[in-house]
Amino acid sequence: MGQNTQKQRTQRAWIGCLGLVALVIILVGGGLVTAFYFDRNGAQFPNSRYISQHSKYSLPRYYRWDDSYGSQETINTVFNWYSGTFDLGAEKQANGGCTFLENTKKWGRIERYMSVLICDAGSERKIYVNRATSIR
Repeated sequence: MGQNTQKQRTQRAWIGCLGLVALVIILVGGGLVTAFYFDRNGAQFPNSRYISQHSKYSLPRYYRWDDSYGSQETINTVFNWYSGTFDLGAEKQANGGCTFLENTKKWGRIERYMSVLICDAGSERKIYVNRATSIR
């Protein structure tokens, strides 16, 4: 009888450990999916509408997101938001009704390139955002 009780305790311990491992996997996986989602949508200008999206993945070492948006805000408002939010600095180039911003940031072995092209298209501003993240 004592041996059966010991066996039940061992089984419960294993079940508890496996449950804990499963919970950690679910929490870490959910956290990664949530972070990926917010990072993907973080470059959308407030109150703008999606025009198109394109992705290129070569996980885990590289991913690139190309998004375009439309906004009714002035080009200066859009420019200031992207410049301030993503620390893109002063415009790199201007050509006609378009302004180009870009920057590369490094965190250890992680490198992110980001560019934003803002074009005045009559009653709407077109915003083209490219972000590429790589692990070296």
